[in-house]
Amino acid sequence: MNYDFYFVHGWGFDKNFWFPVSQILLRKKIAFSVKLIDLGFFLNNCQHTILQNSQKRVFVTHSYGLNWFLKKKIKSDVLINFFSTPSFINYQKYPKKTEKVLSKMIEKFDYSPLEVLRKFYKNCGLTNYKIVEKRFINQESLRTALIDLKQNNLEKEFNCISSSIFSIFSDDDLIFNPAVKQIKKMENNKHKIKFIKTNKHAFPFLEPKKTSKIIQNFFKK
Repeated sequence: MNYDFYFVHGWGFDKNFWFPVSQILLRKKIAFSVKLIDLGFFLNNCQHTILQNSQKRVFVTHSYGLNWFLKKKIKSDVLINFFSTPSFINYQKYPKKTEKVLSKMIEKFDYSPLEVLRKFYKNCGLTNYKIVEKRFINQESLRTALIDLKQNNLEKEFNCISSSIFSIFSDDDLIFNPAVKQIKKMENNKHKIKFIKTNKHAFPFLEPKKTSKIIQNFFKK
């Protein structure tokens, strides 16, 4: 397939989150090329370059990655979105609870970023995930992203997308616990929605083969 794939990770991760999936899609020739975009949460390793000569662009986002994509107003031929909506709070089963959790994370991140990250990774299903040293954390960038998740409502930008959208959710997700009925109303001719069984918000990283299969099946249809 002549698709250039761009992968955007979520909050608390870096570009390596999508590396296993990207390599599988290359081997299976689903992707013509891959670009792992890094949002600079660690070591200021910020890479936002988009290839201007791309013929067909597929953006694959995870969680906060959708927020970043929508704010950049990037044009793509296909958007594949794992575990997020244009308003991170409003489409969750318990929005007030989510807002309180984010507020506590933001407050605590100022004086105990490692503890916030450790708890986040555990809730993502990453029980043995190695946390980087504090000196490698871009604390300002991570904190700003949390504020964005709490405050941003990018429904207008999302509704302006004219290309195909494929969104994947899990009603067992401990980070993004979707309001299923509300999310199903988002589905239309250009926006397909799939629910999978997992309680791991880091599913694409933990289950790259299954994730690649989900993406592959979308293109087969």
